[in-house]
Amino acid sequence: SRVLFQAYNASGTIQNTGIVEAGLDSSATNGYIGFYAGTAAMNMKITSGGCVGIGTSSPTKKLHIYSTDDTRGILIHNCSTTSYSELHFCASKEYRIGTGGSGADASAANNWYIYDNTAGCHRFTLTSTGLIGMNQPAPSYRLEICSPSSDWVLGLMSLNGENIDMVGYGTSL
Repeated sequence: SRVLFQAYNASGTIQNTGIVEAGLDSSATNGYIGFYAGTAAMNMKITSGGCVGIGTSSPTKKLHIYSTDDTRGILIHNCSTTSYSELHFCASKEYRIGTGGSGADASAANNWYIYDNTAGCHRFTLTSTGLIGMNQPAPSYRLEICSPSSDWVLGLMSLNGENIDMVGYGTSL
């Protein structure tokens, strides 16, 4: 079944602006809700299994976005200068990828970061000036790596499998 939405254009003519459709898939066993916005093609579909498809009528994941043009993915937009735009990932730990507004906490303001919410610390920070911090939310160098202990801070491996180890303690290397 379908619900058709119509509106009048500037010249007073009725235009079909959208359709919400409830139906069954090709096996006639699984239901779905489809959304059409001014086109003959389905723009979004929610399956009975809880998958949402945007730009596809055959979503294979909980969120499946399909595009054939240069729209470039997902936009998370928060206009508040004192807040954050983040994408959260949760399994046994929670990580957040995001950016902070100019008035947000100093460790996030105008930076791009990966935050370990389970441990309560920034794991990776890229500042607006191009500085990179690993376990350092406010790097002062092009690459600043902090270790919470006296463990090895940086290990490099050569192509032939031999380690090239570098360790820094304090200000010396």
